[in-house]
Amino acid sequence: MTNRENSRLLSESLDNTYKVVVAKSFSDVTSVDLIIVDGVTLNSSRRELELLRESKIFLPILLVTSRNDVKMATKELWKIVDDVIIAPVERNELLIRIKNLLKLRYQSERLRREHWVLTDSSPIGIAILTGGKETYRNPRMDRILLGKSFENVLKGEERERFTVFCKRAENNREPLSNLFRVEVNGSTKWLEMVACQIDVEKEPGIIVMTQDSTESIRTTSELVKTQQKLQEAFVNALNLISSLVERRDPFTYGHQRRVTSLAVKIAESMELKKSDIDTVKYASLVHDLGKVVVPTEILSKPGKLDETEMALIREHAKQGYEMISELKIDLPIAEAVYQHHERLDGSGYPRGLKGEEISIHARIIGVADVVEAMSSHRPYRAALGVRAALDEIESGSGRIYDREVVRHCKKIIEEGFAFEEEFEI
Repeated sequence: MTNRENSRLLSESLDNTYKVVVAKSFSDVTSVDLIIVDGVTLNSSRRELELLRESKIFLPILLVTSRNDVKMATKELWKIVDDVIIAPVERNELLIRIKNLLKLRYQSERLRREHWVLTDSSPIGIAILTGGKETYRNPRMDRILLGKSFENVLKGEERERFTVFCKRAENNREPLSNLFRVEVNGSTKWLEMVACQIDVEKEPGIIVMTQDSTESIRTTSELVKTQQKLQEAFVNALNLISSLVERRDPFTYGHQRRVTSLAVKIAESMELKKSDIDTVKYASLVHDLGKVVVPTEILSKPGKLDETEMALIREHAKQGYEMISELKIDLPIAEAVYQHHERLDGSGYPRGLKGEEISIHARIIGVADVVEAMSSHRPYRAALGVRAALDEIESGSGRIYDREVVRHCKKIIEEGFAFEEEFEI
């Protein structure tokens, strides 16, 4: 901070609670969990702050500014800072703001660690390509290719097929699958590959998932089993991809898992058959998958969305449906994802379905989604609480929400249900 008096006051206010480092430049800042800047520093060091924001690590930035400068809080500013507080700063308010930002920092770091732990321990090979170059591969992929690059193991026509395969995955936003013959240390292997588009730190790229099918391809029945296993693995991989949305928007960390925990309880309470409970479970786990195509600044925008931005948000149900439907899974997971924002009276989106046109799976997920969203904090409002969420679904019971679903949801919550951050799939 350029104002020495403000810097001194902040240090004195925080020294008893946190370790405070007063840095002259951002090059002096190492191993910190939060950055506090004033308006002058923000303007003079804007590019450095933008680079921090573009990095793979979520590092919250708090702006302390005067009431006269509060008009600085433009849409562009919110791309750089995570919160704004008006000087003179009241200590208790400052501590609350800092605590909330540090919680987001912790959640983001935990999600980042979980993401890479899951990919590193995956039984299928996973690689990420950006700009045509491989930027990440997990240990399993390294073992499959014996440490060699795709270019080294794909020969002649197979290499050309792989190039076309990757180009299609980049442009279609839909998961594609194909079988490739590779040459590794003089031996021929058959690899089943599934690829789809993914945004990696704002850069377009593709994720390629690979399984060695050399042994199982010997018979048709074994090949079918391999494809089924790969599809199951891809459903799990979709969970990793959808977590990128939450990583870019820490305010919604764990949303899909919390929705899943409630939706499954509702389905079980309604005594649905196992296949229906499984559909609810897997569809709710990836119901917001389509948000990977929504710009980050819209997902985390603190104010009201305009019509264009809302149209992009509403596209996520269709985008998720199109991604998942390519898997050809027997359970109607894709359709449940497509319908989870539909309402009984036809007021929902994207197709305005009514009544029995909406599957029971989507009706359950829709109610669980509303209850979780209203109970949790969002960039544009504080958490409204479970009571307000119950009032909402009760007021719409039989009109926009399924009456039986609402009844079972209310019963579950009144019996002591609590959202599970770490819901086991």
